[in-house]
Amino acid sequence: RSSALEVVRRSPVRSSFTLEILSFCVRAHVHRMKFFLLRSRLLGTVLKVLCQKDEPTRSMPTASYGDDDVAFCTGFRCLKLASLKLFRSVLSVKDEFYHRHIVQYNLFAPIFDLFRATPSVGSNLLSSAILEMCDFICVENIKSLIDCIVLKHLSKSTATSSATTDGNINPSLEDIANPHVDTFKQLRKVYGDNNSIKPGQGGGEGGG
Repeated sequence: RSSALEVVRRSPVRSSFTLEILSFCVRAHVHRMKFFLLRSRLLGTVLKVLCQKDEPTRSMPTASYGDDDVAFCTGFRCLKLASLKLFRSVLSVKDEFYHRHIVQYNLFAPIFDLFRATPSVGSNLLSSAILEMCDFICVENIKSLIDCIVLKHLSKSTATSSATTDGNINPSLEDIANPHVDTFKQLRKVYGDNNSIKPGQGGGEGGG
């Protein structure tokens, strides 16, 4: 079922066309696509492409890349953007079944790993797409996803210096984004507002 989404050597853009079609179907055929995506867990499979490096597989200095190599790198970035677009289309449906699926399988993990690995946050499409996605979640106040992002990806234990397997320090999402935007700060604020005890809602047990 995932063979149509495998990266074809030297032509990742073909796979991005497939994802473009899927993104359209998610919005145009809401119920059937929901059943298909949840049953097949295809969204998690698609997002794995975000963890792959958009470089030619053979080892050579960047200066010696040929035109085919440059085209491959560009096409692979298009494939990553198409993967994010599919995820964004799923979010646009605002369906709680999707939200639970995203939380259960931790589908934000590869997205935020890509955000950390992408330089120049203020001036590239990949990081901008991720930030826009988070802005949408914040504005729409999708509570289950806000809780997931803040508790799993912005919590102090992971936001401060967490070491990677090679000993390098994993920067927090907020540290990366704050010089440019306050998206993650706003997510924290909305999370705090959602979980604050309002006057008249006291912490007593619910009445029967």
